[in-house]
Parts: sequence; C-alpha cells; structure tokens
Amino acid sequence: MQIPLELIEQIRKGNVVLFCGAGISMGPGGLSSGWQLTQELAERAGLGDVSGMGLPEVAQAYELELGHQSLIQYVINRIDDPKYSPLRTHELIAALPFDKVITTNWDNLLEEALRQARQPFVKAVRDADIAFADEEKVLLIKLHGSIEQKDTIVITGDDYYDVFYRLPEIAKVVGAYFTTKTILFLGFGLADVDFKRLYHEVVRHLGRHKRRAYAVQLRPRELDVKYWEQKNVQVIDADATEFLEAIEQRLQRRPSGSEATYRGQAGSP
Repeated sequence: MQIPLELIEQIRKGNVVLFCGAGISMGPGGLSSGWQLTQELAERAGLGDVSGMGLPEVAQAYELELGHQSLIQYVINRIDDPKYSPLRTHELIAALPFDKVITTNWDNLLEEALRQARQPFVKAVRDADIAFADEEKVLLIKLHGSIEQKDTIVITGDDYYDVFYRLPEIAKVVGAYFTTKTILFLGFGLADVDFKRLYHEVVRHLGRHKRRAYAVQLRPRELDVKYWEQKNVQVIDADATEFLEAIEQRLQRRPSGSEATYRGQAGSP
C-alpha cells in the first residue's frame, strides 16, 4: 500500500474532506450491496432481466410500476434495522481527524459511530441545516438524503439529476470544498456510472481550479486508474478499512519531512 505524503500532510492539517460512498457500510455484518437491492426491487416489481441497469434506473422503473411510497418504504425496511451497527470503517472515520464528511449513504451508521466516539457533529440533509454548521463540530453532509427523512432520499434516476438543483446551498459548500480542500473518496466504485455523473456534476463549473483528489479502490482496473488520473484524481490501491487503519498508524508517528511516501501494510509500526 502506498499513501502519498501530501495526503498525510493534508490530513494532519485538517484540510481533507472525506467523501463516502456505499462501500463503507457493506461487508460482514453490514448492509447489502447496491446490486443486491437492485435485484430485489426488480423482482418485486416484476421487471424481468435488469442486467446492465443500475440502481437509479431500476428504482425509476419500480416507481412507475408500484409507486414512490412503495419504493421508499421498501428501502427504509431494508436499511433501518436495529441489527445493523457501525462497522470498523465507520469507527475509524469517527476517530480520525476528518471534520468535514460528505456521504451519499442513507443509513445512520456513521452518525452512530460519531455518537459512540463522543464526537459532536452537525448533520446537513437540507439546505437549511448548513446554517447550523459549527467549526468545533464535524459537519456531516448527507448528499442523497437520510433514512429518517423520507422525502430527502435520492434513489431514482430523476432524483440523481435533481440533487444540486434541490440543494443549491449545499451544492455551493461542496463546490467550495473541491476548490479549497483535498478530497478523499472512500467506498465508491470507480467504474460506477452514477459516481462518474456525481463527480462531473460537482466539478463541472470548476475547470482548472479543482485540486488534486484521492480515491481508494481495491484492485482497480488500469483503465479506471487512467480515467481518473485525467480528472486529477489519484487512485490508491487498498481496502477501505485497511487504508484507514494505515492512516491511523501513520498519524500516530512523528511527521518526517524526508519521507516521500509511506509504504507498508495496515498495522505496520
């Protein structure tokens, strides 16, 4: 695993914004994958073979067949379940010095991890929430809504296209982060069309002003690495949890001005 020195330095300075996708909530004991939810929706709505279709497209088709209320209720029933608790990844995020976190996840596992870590935070789901941001608290922006606020959930194709139209103030804040902070993407599939669409929507007005960003992806395809390099996003080949553990270990060490990169396995001294 290679962790760029620049990224470590920016984390130490508090200049890194963590941008989390569904991958941080998946794994043993975690939520089901987007692919599994897609298959379940297709089966319930009798959509037949949905190979090649993503969750937003299948959710849109489900809504046409069974209605919006049925769609949202099913999603809530699948996610809002007391059997789920924060994973190691959530706990690491809550423990590390990330005071600005953006997520597209609907679940509240990250919020619970922050509470367990006694880390105060402000949760921004709607534009009005941004007014309550506090520099002494973690700002958690839930870009695609939150499970307990049913009308905020972004899931269909139309919802995805309307995100920044519906949240202009949050869009301004997120856009400002892309010009003034180092963005670290975690839990996203780099080949995912919806992730590419989201990234394009955020940076399309920034042009050459966007800063270098980083994305963690285990065993990325060479084609994806090249694609994101052209977008000024450096891909780090690593498992998300192991990467955060390595960051935690690295931050516990004294900073070294001569160190170009940190190489080693998670948990290395």
